[in-house]
Amino acid sequence: MPLKHLTLTGFLFFLKLFCFSQTINVLELKTKKFYGEKNKFFIDSSLKLINIEGYDKPNSVDDEHEFVLTLDFIDTAKAKLKKVLNLSQDASIIKCNFDISSVWNWGKDNTINTGDVIIHSWTNKKIELEFNINVSHTNTGWTYIYKGNRTFLKK
Repeated sequence: MPLKHLTLTGFLFFLKLFCFSQTINVLELKTKKFYGEKNKFFIDSSLKLINIEGYDKPNSVDDEHEFVLTLDFIDTAKAKLKKVLNLSQDASIIKCNFDISSVWNWGKDNTINTGDVIIHSWTNKKIELEFNINVSHTNTGWTYIYKGNRTFLKK
């Protein structure tokens, strides 16, 4: 895309995303204007929970973006039994992936994900978790904090 097609908002988001070291509390973004949240889970070869915090200002071009946190439960029986899962120590039970999706960021994000996930309740249709996760983006130096409770509904 030629540079003349960049919107000012999109360009500023690009600069902010890739040029300045900063910390963002991702779970608080939904309280800000034009942000929304989606939480869902589904089962393929394992149980996947996805939290999406997205920005989409109406009638603007190229500024929308999403922060996507995916929890992949490899061993659901152990996860339910243990209830408090450490992302580093319990890698055989749970895997955590983070990605930023936007027109400005289309490559794989290199991150180091640390912290805990606490299971408060778990049924076939709804899972309630407490996050205490830090995502360190190794390319940008940014830190994304996930602190708080979230409910995931089966899709």
